[in-house]
Amino acid sequence: MILGFNFVEHETLAGKMNYIQSWVIVHSRLYYHYSNNIYSDHRFDEVAKGLAELMFENKDIKKESRYGYVFEDDYDGSSGVGLFEALNDLHAKRLEKVAIYINKATK
Repeated sequence: MILGFNFVEHETLAGKMNYIQSWVIVHSRLYYHYSNNIYSDHRFDEVAKGLAELMFENKDIKKESRYGYVFEDDYDGSSGVGLFEALNDLHAKRLEKVAIYINKATK
């Protein structure tokens, strides 16, 4: 278990990092754009700061991760502001669909 997420045993660290990065970006989008904070600020901070630590400890994997380019080298997990806006068009479209689905499902 990493940061409270249960992953299948054979999942790679890169796969786990990709998932957690997308979680932080989507939940930032939900919070800042849709005013929908599904998780408490405490839970978001825990995951975002844990992700920052994970990326710092595994810089080589972060460079190769799907959304690593969005997180600056000095990202400390203290905020999700601007993460969604830093996505390329393909990733923004993909994660926006996820955010819309979650937003509708939780309202």
